[in-house]
Amino acid sequence: MTADQLVRVAPFHSEPMARLWEQTLRQEGIPCMARPLGAGPGVLGPTSAMPYGLYVDAANAEQARYLLGRSAEMFPEDTGTSYWSLWSWPPLARAIAFFFLLIFLGAVVVELYLAIAR
Repeated sequence: MTADQLVRVAPFHSEPMARLWEQTLRQEGIPCMARPLGAGPGVLGPTSAMPYGLYVDAANAEQARYLLGRSAEMFPEDTGTSYWSLWSWPPLARAIAFFFLLIFLGAVVVELYLAIAR
């Protein structure tokens, strides 16, 4: 399987869910691979909290989509949140974002205080 023959058949909110479907398709005889969407592993923390895509050969795409649709009730995918919503971020990334937000707000408060005190 080469990269120019691959077709993404489904996006997933996390690596474990993508790996589960990857195993399901392989058991059915469809070669496939799960790859991260977006920045890639290690950028924002553990890969288990990153969105993944499931890729198959273009020749097997229709059969893979059929199997994914047929089995959807067995392993429902959470569709309630966006891939890049704050709560889908790894805990360390959320902590860093919160830290920088506090620094920014602190600087704004200090500037306002100094402007009023003059």
